[in-house]
Amino acid sequence: MAIQLKRNTTSGIVPDPAELVSGELAINTADAKLFAKKNDGTVVEIGGGGGSAAQATPFVIPSANRYRSNMVTAGSYTTLSMTANRIYFSPIIFPMTWSCVAIGSYVTTAGSGASGRVGVYASDSDGYPTGSPLVATGDYNASTTGLKEDTSATYTFTAGTQYWLATTVDATFTLRAIPRASMYEMDIVPLSAGGNVGFYWASWSFALGFPSIVKASLINLSGNFPAVYFKG
Repeated sequence: MAIQLKRNTTSGIVPDPAELVSGELAINTADAKLFAKKNDGTVVEIGGGGGSAAQATPFVIPSANRYRSNMVTAGSYTTLSMTANRIYFSPIIFPMTWSCVAIGSYVTTAGSGASGRVGVYASDSDGYPTGSPLVATGDYNASTTGLKEDTSATYTFTAGTQYWLATTVDATFTLRAIPRASMYEMDIVPLSAGGNVGFYWASWSFALGFPSIVKASLINLSGNFPAVYFKG
């Protein structure tokens, strides 16, 4: 006789604690993820990295007209003079499943006739960016300063899942950026003074849009990263 668990068939959905009693199991059949309710009333994923990541990182879903960014530790933003036709990749993990209503960048020093765009990639089994973008903005106008967001770039992020943010521009101008010290460290050579906190893809033409990722084309980057904003 088969044992039937509570289930949901929609990808990205985590059981509501009110739907379960302590110790009860539920399954998301679209994602093949199993969840349980703990004694403290929280629901965690069983047997996957996602559940641990979700519990380890504080998170508040932004209220209307407020934002999240890819900064890991609280601190002051810096700026970054962008290199044309380079794609900057930085990791992000969302501890809660939620849907953003816009994605954007902040131009601090404009460039004449300049444009930029932002995309979001999935991670492969080793954690590297892979495939084509899951979502991407259209080209934004960087010939003026300020927040450049695209309300058509909406996406539902899954709790505990690692994504890669990609920022690219077609000219030299300055974006608001996140200091290296406020990003996750990806790897490090013990004798070096600092580790790799992301990647970039050199000399990819802006006119071609975002590429399908070839891991061998990624170059380690240990400097600051463009800030990406997700609107609640």
